[in-house]
Amino acid sequence: MYSPERKTRNLIKAINEQSLHLAVVGSGYVGLPTAALFADAGFQVVAIDVKPDLVNAVNDGNCPLKEPGLNELVARNVHARRLKATLSYDAVAQSDAVIISVQTPLNKNRKPNLSYLMKALKNIGKNLKKNMIIVVSSTVPPSTMNEMVKPALEALTGMKAEVDFYLAYVPERIAPGNALKEFVESPRLVGGIGPNSTKIAAELFRTVCKTVIETDASTAEVAKLAENTFRDINIAYANQLAIICEKLNVDVMEVIKLANTHPRVNIHLPGPGVGGPCLPKDPYFLIYKSKPPRPNLIATSRKINDYMPSHIIETILTALEKQAKTLKQQKSQCWAQPTKRM
Repeated sequence: MYSPERKTRNLIKAINEQSLHLAVVGSGYVGLPTAALFADAGFQVVAIDVKPDLVNAVNDGNCPLKEPGLNELVARNVHARRLKATLSYDAVAQSDAVIISVQTPLNKNRKPNLSYLMKALKNIGKNLKKNMIIVVSSTVPPSTMNEMVKPALEALTGMKAEVDFYLAYVPERIAPGNALKEFVESPRLVGGIGPNSTKIAAELFRTVCKTVIETDASTAEVAKLAENTFRDINIAYANQLAIICEKLNVDVMEVIKLANTHPRVNIHLPGPGVGGPCLPKDPYFLIYKSKPPRPNLIATSRKINDYMPSHIIETILTALEKQAKTLKQQKSQCWAQPTKRM
C-alpha cells in the first residue's frame, strides 16, 4: 500500500515526464485552449464536449472557435496524435487528471446556475479512479469546492478527497481573443482542498503556465471573483462620474485624464455598462452566500452598470429630439472609401 508521500511523488513524476493522461471537460473558449496547450506541452489529452459538431471538427484538426492561434495549435496536436475529442465520459476512466471547464451562468434571478458543473461531476464520479487529480476551472461562488464539489465526488465514489484522489480549484484568467497568451503568461492561482492537492495541481499547471501561485481552494475562489468585482466597481464609479459630469456640463474624459495624473488614482473609462461573460456575473457570485449588509457597494455597482444601456439610449433620444429628428429617420452609413496609394 502506497504512502501519501509516495503517491504524490509518483504523480509529480508522471507530470514531469508528460506520461500523465489528461481529460478536459468542456471545450468552449476556456476548455479548448486548455486542452490544446496541455497537448502542446506533450501530454495525451482528450477533450470531452456535448456538441457533436465541435467534437468532429476537433478530430478533423479544425478549431470551431474564433481564437487567434488556436486553429493552428489544435491542428498540430491532433496530427501529432496528442489531442482528440469525444462525446463520452468513458475517457475519464482512461485519464490520470481531469480539468473541468463548463459554463456556470446566472439564472433569471441572478443566482448561480451550477447545474452544468453538477452534471459533469456526476459523470466524472462514475469513472473516477484512485489517485486521480480533479481540477475545477469554471467560475464558482465561494465555498463551492468544499461544500459542493468535494462532498459530491466523495458520495459518488465512496472515496476520500486528499486521500484517494486530489481536488483543486484553478480559476481561468483569460479573455477571448488573447486566450493562448494569457493562459501561459498570466499568473495562475492553484488552490487545493489540502496541501497534497495543491502541490500536485500546481505542478501540473507549471508545465504550461509561467507563474503559478499556490493557495487553498476557498481563497482562490474569492480571489478570482474579487478581481472582476474590483473592475466592475471601478467602472461603476466611472459611469456614475460620467452622469454627474453630464449634469454639470463638464467633459468626463478630461476629468478622468486629469484625476489620473495623481499617482494613487486610476479611474477606469465610462461606457454603456459592462459586457462579456465574467464581469456582469462574478460580483453576484461573490455576494451570493455572504450577503453583505446594506449599503452593499457591490450590488449598487451592478445596478449602476446595468442602468447604463438605458441611460445611453435616453441620451441619444434626447439629442435627436433637440435636432427635431426621430430614431426612425436616422440611417447609419459607412463612408469609408479605399484610399489610393501615391
